[in-house]
Amino acid sequence: MVPKYSQHYRADWEKMADFKEWLQPVENDTSKAYFEIEDGTAVSIVNGIKGLLAEIKINLKKLIGIGTDNASVMTGTNSGVHALLKNATGNDNLVLVRCVCHSLQLAMSHASAETLPRNVEFLIRETYNWFSHSSNRRLFYKNMFQTINGGSVPLTIPQMCNTRWISIEPAVCRILDQWIELKTLFEIARRDEHCYTAEILYNMYNDPQNHLYLLYIRPILQEVQVVNKLFESNDVDPTRLYNDLIGLVESIGRRILNPTARVDILTEDIESYLDPKPYMGYAFETKLLEYNLQPNATNYLRQRCNNFTLKLVTELRSRLPVNFKILRNIVHIKWESLTSTVKFWNEVMQYKDAADNNPFAELCEFAMSLISLPHSNADVERVFSQMSLVKTKLRNRLAVRTLNAILYVRFGLKRAGKCCYSYTVPDNVLRSIGTKEYYDSGSQPSTSADVDEDEDLNILFP
Repeated sequence: MVPKYSQHYRADWEKMADFKEWLQPVENDTSKAYFEIEDGTAVSIVNGIKGLLAEIKINLKKLIGIGTDNASVMTGTNSGVHALLKNATGNDNLVLVRCVCHSLQLAMSHASAETLPRNVEFLIRETYNWFSHSSNRRLFYKNMFQTINGGSVPLTIPQMCNTRWISIEPAVCRILDQWIELKTLFEIARRDEHCYTAEILYNMYNDPQNHLYLLYIRPILQEVQVVNKLFESNDVDPTRLYNDLIGLVESIGRRILNPTARVDILTEDIESYLDPKPYMGYAFETKLLEYNLQPNATNYLRQRCNNFTLKLVTELRSRLPVNFKILRNIVHIKWESLTSTVKFWNEVMQYKDAADNNPFAELCEFAMSLISLPHSNADVERVFSQMSLVKTKLRNRLAVRTLNAILYVRFGLKRAGKCCYSYTVPDNVLRSIGTKEYYDSGSQPSTSADVDEDEDLNILFP
């Protein structure tokens, strides 16, 4: 059988002398592994990890890092999963990769909760709820929208996820694009339906401050969403995502800083360099002039927007990778191999300064390990989504082994670049279906000599 690798394998690693030693063949495919736990405590999770690694014959002592969300049970300093694994492996330098997608979400949630009025989130959530359970309301709004816009069909207001504040971005964009139409709708609804919710929503849509808040946060949400999508993607170079993350923090910070300020947004206190009256975007400034608010209301609105931006920058800085200062220094040297990550780190490994020393030697060793680590938990989130589609309320007694097999097939087909109608099931499997011997023997790894790109699926088809 062609060997699998415990790292995030790349074929060109086998051609690089400095990377060969990092490749460790294992007996089975470990790219998707699941195990049952007794409860959600850190001890139970660690015991499950130990049992799984022992089952697939991977030495726990060779663990170089883990990727997790930001839950305290995973990242706790004293009794979290990361701390317990450090003790179990005897490796005090065990890398903890916090999911950047979760970090962006938490930064947005904390910044909005502490600085923005609560009615902004209420407006977005209740606008979706107004249409979600009534086809008559959707049809009425569609007809009204077409009347106002000459036959154009309105786009659906997306739902805001309760656990991810960053998911508000698509809803904000849709609501702003349909602001006048939605305001008209709730004005009609409060009069004809005598609905209290419609009355509240109409008053909120009639409040210019709510409109201005959304106009201000929309471009910020879009910037954060772009970086979030990059970290969720499987097709990006994880070593280049650092610049996108740093660029996001600096871009948001520059919105409220004095243009002439010479300050490092990532490390210095920026409150002393704030612009007393920053430019808050064309859409915001234009509408602010149009609404002609009282000076006190205008100043209060600007101050809350500034506080939101400042708080967001603070939250993002606190969640940057701990080694970002080292990563920034490496760009000051003129490197030649900049298009390929592997070639770049190979060049860095061979670099010598005037004293014939390599100041980045330890960093290179770390980079070899880092490339194999996940840069977000997007893959895990996708598995959760697939699990909820397979194990539904009507199939809630589906065994973990069966669930694991179904997910193996789904992800195996995806890795092979095939679909269910294009995969050819082996003849011996077809002959074995329905036979007592097949089901009594259990699934065993394939020993066939004809192993190709479908070997992930052959694990299920002995």
